[in-house]
Amino acid sequence: MLPTLTSTLLSLSSSPPNPAQGTILTASAHANGFYNSPGVSGLLPAAYTHLSLRFLQAARRKAADIKLREWQRGTVGEKEGWTYHAKGVWATFPVSPSSSRDPPRNQETVGPSATVIGSSNYTKRSYGLDLEVGALVVTDDEGLMRKWRKEEEGLMEWTREVGEEELGGKERKAGWRVRVAMWIVKVVGGAL
Repeated sequence: MLPTLTSTLLSLSSSPPNPAQGTILTASAHANGFYNSPGVSGLLPAAYTHLSLRFLQAARRKAADIKLREWQRGTVGEKEGWTYHAKGVWATFPVSPSSSRDPPRNQETVGPSATVIGSSNYTKRSYGLDLEVGALVVTDDEGLMRKWRKEEEGLMEWTREVGEEELGGKERKAGWRVRVAMWIVKVVGGAL
């Protein structure tokens, strides 16, 4: 299975399963609605960047093949700056022909064969505190699979891959205020 997960906030409740492979698409700090906002909320983009770094580190420790891509189209608060709100899962499963007479299909050229509709908040808070409902839709209809591929590609158009080195580098590394705020949230029982 080759999943693509997109979330405005990457705050998964556990490290990736082993072995795992796939792509995670999340908001760049510049596409987060709290970018440059005053007060504590202004710490959120850096906190989510820090959580992304921790997730990639956990993936590496498990030898998972996880790619993290950040979506950005301009900068929030500036002319032509967009915020990122897409959420979803697309999974590409191996496909076998329905009969021995059917020619084999190359799934990568067709598209994902499963997605989740409904609420798609994938955070610890959503799992533990909120009432969320989603339905898994699985198909072998090539027309629908192509539409899902087009949707996935449309989101990917404004992304670029980021890795541990960039997220932990001087310009992106979460400062002490962010790390202290994250610790306080954790101690008082909150969840990002």
